[in-house]
Amino acid sequence: MGEHKGRQMEAIYGGRRSFAYAPNPWADEENTNKADIEPLFPLAVGKKVTFYRQPPAGRTFDTVEVVRTETLTLPLGTVDTYVIETTSKLVSGNWIGRATVWYAPSLRWQVQWAIRDNDGDTRRRQVIAIKKP
Repeated sequence: MGEHKGRQMEAIYGGRRSFAYAPNPWADEENTNKADIEPLFPLAVGKKVTFYRQPPAGRTFDTVEVVRTETLTLPLGTVDTYVIETTSKLVSGNWIGRATVWYAPSLRWQVQWAIRDNDGDTRRRQVIAIKKP
């Protein structure tokens, strides 16, 4: 099986975390260094990392912090989550992106997102169902 692609926060392979993706909708596996994110694990309120990335738009400075726990009631049921806030700033420009992600350890998945930037990108997403393959 090849390396997992996508914006999944935690890919499990062979019983261990094989790659940690930033809980950051502005980043992806092509411009996030695993070593920058790894200090967040195991997740705990108060953990915070900062790092630089190099996406096509230009060098950015990112801050990712686990700010609290929260129990969500979603269409798929009630889940306990870690709430993770991310700020991404373009170093040579005025773009700033902010995101809040609700990560459910029991599902190993992000179940809710709130995304906004100063270019007018505002999105909210929520998982409504999970089906086994």
